Amino acid sequence: MIIPEGYDTGELGLLVLKGLFDTDGGLSIFNNNKVIYPRVEIRLSPCPAQEQIFGILNEYGFNFKVQKFERGHIKIKLNGKKEIENWFNLVGSSNPTHTNKIKELR
Repeated sequence: MIIPEGYDTGELGLLVLKGLFDTDGGLSIFNNNKVIYPRVEIRLSPCPAQEQIFGILNEYGFNFKVQKFERGHIKIKLNGKKEIENWFNLVGSSNPTHTNKIKELR
């Protein structure tokens, strides 16, 4: 998969992130000794779009980590309440599972 030119920056880039999150992502909420710790995760198969996704995340100043798996598969992780609030303010979600979880967190 390659993100077409023009869709990998700006507001269209945010829409790409939203679509990716709604289909291939998740919001996990961990309770670590009564401290709530949320995480946005997106899984990606090996493709040229991985670098484009990193570019969009960097453009908007997201602090993310990449976990690498076998055969080029990766998981992008955004950790903590500040990153999650930033994500939902900029990117958002149309997936009811994600939107219900963020309501619990707020």
